[in-house]
Amino acid sequence: MNLFNKEDLEKLVQEQEKPCVSMFTPLRRGGTATETQENQTRLKNRLSEAEKHLQDMGMRDKEVEDFLDPIYTILHDAPFWKQDSDGLALFLSRDMFRYYRLPSSFEELTVVSDEFHVKPLIPLLTGDGRFYILALSRNKVRLLQCSHHDLREVALNDTATSLDEFLKYDVPEKQLEMHAGGQAGFHGRGDIPDGAMQKRKVTLFVRQVQKTVHKLISNQNAPLVLAGVEEMRSLYREACNNQLVMEEGLNGNADKARPEELHSDAWEIVEPYFKKEQEEAVELFNSLANSERASDDLEEIIRAAYIGRVEILMADLDKHCWGTYDRATDTFTYHDHEEAGDEDLLDVAAVQTLLNGGSVYALHSEEMPQDDSLAAVFRY
Repeated sequence: MNLFNKEDLEKLVQEQEKPCVSMFTPLRRGGTATETQENQTRLKNRLSEAEKHLQDMGMRDKEVEDFLDPIYTILHDAPFWKQDSDGLALFLSRDMFRYYRLPSSFEELTVVSDEFHVKPLIPLLTGDGRFYILALSRNKVRLLQCSHHDLREVALNDTATSLDEFLKYDVPEKQLEMHAGGQAGFHGRGDIPDGAMQKRKVTLFVRQVQKTVHKLISNQNAPLVLAGVEEMRSLYREACNNQLVMEEGLNGNADKARPEELHSDAWEIVEPYFKKEQEEAVELFNSLANSERASDDLEEIIRAAYIGRVEILMADLDKHCWGTYDRATDTFTYHDHEEAGDEDLLDVAAVQTLLNGGSVYALHSEEMPQDDSLAAVFRY
């Protein structure tokens, strides 16, 4: 599977040479012949829809075939379908092709427009069920990416995952001596207590792990649960200022814990966090609903999102609003069903809010603060 973060979003929403094809499909896990065939059939159906959209836009059959060739290649790539995931998202333009196998299922959808459609991926950027577990010990370090129903181990490439490995390759002896309270060149003379030296080794090891984990997950707005003995968890907390490290951790020997056990116990810690964050956003909107600080008007929200005025946005995952927005003329058009060149205007609002530093919650209809597709709290 591929991690998806804000940097990926920014690359997708940069100006592309149109048309831009976005495809989303759920996948069945297991890797049996039947499941693989079903997954391939779903992608084939997405391709058929894309072909029709592109033909409606005036492309000739051969041009359509050449344009979609990267996705056809994946369709017939046997090793690709042996990898397990819950959902597949693909993005294709004349100058970009990206795909993401993700621990989230998707509504089957194909969108062909002037820009990529990314709303189904927004829950992955807003912490809606995504969290991480860091199982930390002197002998073994594991980083697990999790959703409510899924987990996978994230590779800590080029990073020592045990204290012995770290000391073998990463730490000069002088650095250990200086940081343990001694002076370089006096190692072995008894000037530095063994306990202080050993603690410094572990501290430097944990700091190296923290730096790597920070690079991997810092821009994903996803909470991190620490698993391990108190000493290791405390050292990690001292090394970072990430407020999304959960206060409560999993205490015990992380070496022996199975990933499924860690996942189950960690979900009990993070579930209240997800519910509280979403509930607070809804409550804030309701408290400001009759003021200029809040709105459920789509056009007002989109205009505000482009100028960075939207602080919090709640968008309905179960709805689409097909049409276009021409910012140069400040003109909106709407269609009951997707037409060639249309965008989901809910997607436009969400993307612009995220790019301008706002928070976005992709909710289901029954979770929205009122019976509207969008609800926003403004910064001013």
